[in-house]
Amino acid sequence: MDCSVLPPELTATPQPLIGFCGLDTAKNPVHKSIWDAFNSNRKNDRLQLQFKLIPPNYEFPVSKPKRQSYEWYHPKGILKRNWILKHLHILPAVVITFHSIELSDPTWSEKQLQCTSAVQSLRNSLQGRLSRLAIVLIQSGMSGRATGDELVTTERISSLASACDVSPKMIFVLNHSDHLMGHILRLESAFLDVAQSYYTQIIKQVKLHRDQLSANHQVLKIRHQFKLGFMSEMLHDFTTALKYYTQAYVILEDIRVVDTNCTEIKTVAGFLSYKRSRLMFKMNVPRDAITQFNAHIELYKGKAGSRELLFEHYGWLCVQFSSFGDLFCDAIKGGLPALQTQHPGIYYFRAAEFTAKRNEAYINCSKCTTVQQVDKNTGNILYSDFFGVRGNKTGEMVNEQNILNLLYANEKDFNHSGAIISYLGQAMAQYKIYKCLRFRKKLAVNMAEEYLKSGDHAKALTLFSLMLSDYRTDKWYKIFTEVLMKTFLSAYYSASVPDYVSCSIEAMSPRILTTHTERIAILENLWRVFQGVIPTSIQQPPTVDVTQAWEHALDKFTEPVIVDLDKISDLFACDVSFAENQALFDENIAIELHIKSLAEVPLKIRGISVVLNSPKLSVKLKAKKILQFKPNSTEGEEVKEPELMVIPETSYRAVFSVDPRQFTENDKLTIGRVELQIGTAKRFAVLLKSTTLNQQQVFKDKLSSYEASRANNTSCYIVPSYQMAAQVNLSDEPMLMNEFYRVVVNLLNNFDSCLENVGLSVTVPIHLRNKVFLTTDITEPRKTLYSTIQIDIGDKALQSSTSLVYYVISLVRGNIELTQKMWYQITSLTSTEGEPLGFTGEKFVPFDTESPTHQKTQEREGGVNNNNIKIEYGDDCVRKTKEDTIMIPCQDEIQLTATYYTLNRKVLFKAYQDEDFILRIQMEVKATCGIDILDVTLLTGDNIKARDSVKYPKICGKALKCGTRLEDSRIISVQNKKDDLAIIMRYMNINHPSLVNPTKDEPFKSAIPAPKENVSQVVAPVIKSIYGKTTETRVQDKDVANETGCEALGVYVVRWRRTNSTAVNESKFSISGLEVIEPKLNIYCFILEKVYVRVPFELRIQVKNPGSKILSLQATLDNSDSFMFSGHRQLNVSIFSYATHDLIFILYPLKSGWQSIPQLFLKYLTGGSDGAKEEITQSELNLYVQRWMPKRVFVHPPHRVAE
Repeated sequence: MDCSVLPPELTATPQPLIGFCGLDTAKNPVHKSIWDAFNSNRKNDRLQLQFKLIPPNYEFPVSKPKRQSYEWYHPKGILKRNWILKHLHILPAVVITFHSIELSDPTWSEKQLQCTSAVQSLRNSLQGRLSRLAIVLIQSGMSGRATGDELVTTERISSLASACDVSPKMIFVLNHSDHLMGHILRLESAFLDVAQSYYTQIIKQVKLHRDQLSANHQVLKIRHQFKLGFMSEMLHDFTTALKYYTQAYVILEDIRVVDTNCTEIKTVAGFLSYKRSRLMFKMNVPRDAITQFNAHIELYKGKAGSRELLFEHYGWLCVQFSSFGDLFCDAIKGGLPALQTQHPGIYYFRAAEFTAKRNEAYINCSKCTTVQQVDKNTGNILYSDFFGVRGNKTGEMVNEQNILNLLYANEKDFNHSGAIISYLGQAMAQYKIYKCLRFRKKLAVNMAEEYLKSGDHAKALTLFSLMLSDYRTDKWYKIFTEVLMKTFLSAYYSASVPDYVSCSIEAMSPRILTTHTERIAILENLWRVFQGVIPTSIQQPPTVDVTQAWEHALDKFTEPVIVDLDKISDLFACDVSFAENQALFDENIAIELHIKSLAEVPLKIRGISVVLNSPKLSVKLKAKKILQFKPNSTEGEEVKEPELMVIPETSYRAVFSVDPRQFTENDKLTIGRVELQIGTAKRFAVLLKSTTLNQQQVFKDKLSSYEASRANNTSCYIVPSYQMAAQVNLSDEPMLMNEFYRVVVNLLNNFDSCLENVGLSVTVPIHLRNKVFLTTDITEPRKTLYSTIQIDIGDKALQSSTSLVYYVISLVRGNIELTQKMWYQITSLTSTEGEPLGFTGEKFVPFDTESPTHQKTQEREGGVNNNNIKIEYGDDCVRKTKEDTIMIPCQDEIQLTATYYTLNRKVLFKAYQDEDFILRIQMEVKATCGIDILDVTLLTGDNIKARDSVKYPKICGKALKCGTRLEDSRIISVQNKKDDLAIIMRYMNINHPSLVNPTKDEPFKSAIPAPKENVSQVVAPVIKSIYGKTTETRVQDKDVANETGCEALGVYVVRWRRTNSTAVNESKFSISGLEVIEPKLNIYCFILEKVYVRVPFELRIQVKNPGSKILSLQATLDNSDSFMFSGHRQLNVSIFSYATHDLIFILYPLKSGWQSIPQLFLKYLTGGSDGAKEEITQSELNLYVQRWMPKRVFVHPPHRVAE
């Protein structure tokens, strides 16, 4: 039928037709290569041309005589059926005749006569046609032409053109032996120009005829507008072609539609709409294409025509939507973007809808219309010379009843389901591309329904099964119920026992919106299947084929049907838990399962099983006892029947028991799944439930508090046994830093057999490496420190004990964590298979592949050990390792604070070379137990001189308690030598993080004040850690000790021991240095230790020149009321380089008590030369005097002479 399909010539892309004559492709290889070059590999980069090989006796269409007037002409139709086909494939725009004539051929005259005869023959065949004629002379290129032959060539071409009555421009020369493809491309361009001139002439001719039409010739106007649009497409003038097609469509709208012309009008309208949409997409105006198509459908969708042919109208609508969808797809492939709201899938879906309506209309029309059997060979009466017009081409009268009978016969043979499925498949592909997944599911259901209607039940079942999981996840139970029942029906007709059983079981769920009667019928059929009887059909009696298929399927129904309750709707509520979350290796493990049916009908269960998973084994357990709890009852009745009838609103409790010895110690047992068996002994189904266990709220409100707490035990840990006990004995007193702390470990064998390869290891954690050390021997020759120690004991007899001793020394305070491992080896007590005597349970789990719970448990629990015991199994032995953590508190033994002072008791931040200054060390005992300080030593380099202060003796003492404070003072001077103190310190264990910042500057006194809090610090600490970070201190003065990164002054070593202990320990402290400046002058002052009134004493001032130049100085003592002078008060001295000079002044004290010493003034003498540069400034001299000269001296009263 014309209205239900678009002719292929309409959907083809119009291309100019070029005809080739004179090419013998079968025998002449040169002609074959030329034809292949023109016709093969027509890619998009080449010109849009169509080539036709014309045989020698080809008959061109005969031109009809032209009418002088159309006044009395009444056409029989709008569009002729053969007109498009004629211009696309039959009548060429240009006819090219090929001749193998060399322009330099000596027999040119004879060749010219042959060519002229052939051209004349073609012209006679094309008489009355406007097709162009052209000649191509094939040149071999082998015969070379001499210079000057161009004139001869031109003359011969002109002579040939004159003889053939063609223009010289229509004669082309083709050299096939040199760059053939280049010549072909140039010829194609020339042929296209000639063809365009032909189509332009055709357009002029059609316009001339159109202008002769009057207002009464609407049909002819449409025909001529269509021809103009088609010829414009040939010229690739798409804008003009769209204009002509649109004008034709507008004229067609004015024609009144009745039953007699309805088919023709809709057919032509469909052709014009297709052409317009195609051109609009090509011109990149998709919105206009969609708009005009919607308007086209809106205009003609109500013009159905005759009621008897309503299905034909729906077929026409289907073709409109499907063809527009094809155009939309082609446009998208060309780069047009689409949206979710506007894409080709929408139109394919509408095409499927109208195809379904077409089928429905055909069925309804067949019931209301009397149709007779006809001979299908008379199908030509449906087609005439015009599109959409029915009748015999010979013009004979045709009975309308025969046409109706033939239309119904053709519609009956039409595969409606195949067309619907094809359109739905195309729509699904588009909806998937544009992420409309929900509508795609609907299309899949529609496709499955169509498969079911067409009788392809297997494909319907496959599609319905795929959609079940999606709609089940979405929880649209109304839609899901419909899909489930259709899946159930497909499973019945395809005799698929697994799908039929699973759908029947899921239909029992209260989520499925079916009646109680339907559930009973489904359940009865399910038991018929279990008993090997063919189920009855709910809708209609089964056919013979279905019955035979069921008989064959039931004979093969020997394997159990696996139904995963986690994937279907709720049917059973299951709560399962272990009695305890831990179990000993020699005690049975109890498991309780609470189960309740959510279905409205009773279900018979043959067996209840629970699968336990461990990292290496899965075991299936059968219920030992089943208790039934009726509604509103707390006491259960034991069920003793082999088959359990699960009644709605009734709860059941199943009790399981398992021997843990069939597993391995240190395993974590989990409940993999619950298995419920339904059916008979021969044919049954197994219901699996794993991931949805313990998720229903059915039982939680009715459980007691004890049962509720026990219901959370979803796993059970098999506690491993360890036959060796270890007791770590630590002293009552805490461990002190820098002390070899003694640890005693007692190992006891509690096992009734010998333990082999017993060992112990202690390891320092990584974060305490190089801060905490271990050793087993502290005697001086063998004392070696380790981070890990291992003690191998060997075999240990039963009920025996062993004591081990090792020592710990820490350089940091805090809780010291040590990792202690013990291990031993015993002979395995189990068999080779790892099963104890009396093994019960099934190691082989038949449905493990259906439930991934075991694999997930292994992945989740693999490598996790919740106990500190590790068990390794060998061939005939078991090795057990226990890991414990030992916590040893460690505290400071002593705390030091050191500060630098000048001899004038001022805080010192910078020192001069060869200057004496004081290092004041304050020590506080922090140990809670009594300690004895045996000795202290200050280790310095060769460039540092240190001597003890007479006033402050070295620190020592016995039984010093916590809080006791001691003080040490050293006089230090830095020489000009370098030392290797850093190298010495590198090999010493120096660490002590217990630092206290010194207090605010106070008068230098022997009593050490208590540390003050929140006091502004002006002195930086001079004790730093070798292994840790230097303590940072807030300071007020920038010139602080060690701020410039000075090297360490030395190491302060304190030797001590616990009171009443003989083990001697050493604590080493690094003393930070301070900046040392090389002075230009050194001053040393010497005074008697005791000075008396009216007793002269000598004030000796030693001046040292550390430089390489001579210093000339003038020294003067100022007047004083407390002293008289004897001798000179002013001296001029010259000090050579690196030499010293003593200035001696005799003073006579006049008063007792603290008296100010006369002030010394130094002046640099330049030697009398005016331009001499001063080696030392006066301010520097004043600074040195102020720094190193004493300010006061204590004068004692005079001695009393005994009477």
